[in-house]
Amino acid sequence: SRVVPQAVRVHRPVTFRQQRERSAESATNAVIKTPDLRMPGSVFIGRLFLALLLAGVAATSAAQGITNPWLKALSERDLAALSRMLEDGPVNPNLALPDGKTALMIAAQEADGELVVQLIAAGADVSAANANGGSVLMFAAISGDASIVGLLLDAGARADARAMLGWTALSLAAVKGHGEVVRVLLGFGADQRAQDAYGWTALMRAAYNGHFDAVQVLLEAPGADLSARQESGATVLHMAAAGGDPDIVELLVDRGADIAARDGDGNTAADIAAASGHLEIAEWLRSLEALADRG
Repeated sequence: SRVVPQAVRVHRPVTFRQQRERSAESATNAVIKTPDLRMPGSVFIGRLFLALLLAGVAATSAAQGITNPWLKALSERDLAALSRMLEDGPVNPNLALPDGKTALMIAAQEADGELVVQLIAAGADVSAANANGGSVLMFAAISGDASIVGLLLDAGARADARAMLGWTALSLAAVKGHGEVVRVLLGFGADQRAQDAYGWTALMRAAYNGHFDAVQVLLEAPGADLSARQESGATVLHMAAAGGDPDIVELLVDRGADIAARDGDGNTAADIAAASGHLEIAEWLRSLEALADRG
C-alpha cells in the first residue's frame, strides 16, 4: 500500500480567525510578493469536461431525425413518458442517443429515484458510459443524490470508473461539493488517491472550489494525501490557497499540510494566496512560515 509522507506540523500561536481580527488593517496594507501565477489550464478544461459530460443531443428530436418513441422521449428528457413506456413494455431500456446517453443517465442526473429503480428492474445497464466516458454513477454524483448513488453501487456500478481526462464519480462529487455522496463513494471503495490527467485529486478539486464539507469527509477517510502534486507541482494546500476559503486552508494546516512546500515555479501556498488576492490568508500562512523558521 502507498505510504503517504507526513508533513511537518506547525504549531501556530493563533488561529487564522484570531489573526484576522487582530490585524485586518495590516493585512490590507501589507506589501506582498505577487509571483507570476499561472493557474493550470486544467481548471478551464475541467469545467469544459463537466459541460461535455452533461451535454445532451442538441435541438429537437425532429431535427435529429429521431422517430423511435423511446429515443424521442429520451432526447426531450420526458421522464414521465419513459416511465409509462416501461410500464407498458416491453422496451429496451439501454437504447441510447447518438452521444451515448441512456435513460438511466438522465434519470440519475435528474435525481428521479423512482425511475432509476424502474430502469434497473427493467435491465438498464448501470455501467453504461456516454461518448465522453461519463458513467451513470457520474451523473448521479453530479446530481448530489446520495441514495441514488448508493442504489447504483449496490446494483454493480463501478466506483472508480474513469471518464475522459481521468475524471471519476468521486472527483465529480468533490468538485460539486456533495459531501454525503463523497462519503458513500468512499464507503464503496472509491480511491481518493486517484489523480486525473492533470494530476488533480478529489481533495484538490474540493479544496480549490471551496467545499469545506467535502474536504472534511475526504480528510477523515483513509488515503487522504496532502503531499500529492498536480501538473504545476501544486499541493492541495496551494489549491486551497488559490481558492481562498480560510476554513479549508486552516483545516489542511491542522491536518499537517506542509506550508513550506513549493510548486513548480517555486511558490509556497502563501505566495499563491497573495497572487490570488487572498491577502489575509497569505499573511497568516507567512506568520506560520516565520514561526517555523524561528523554531
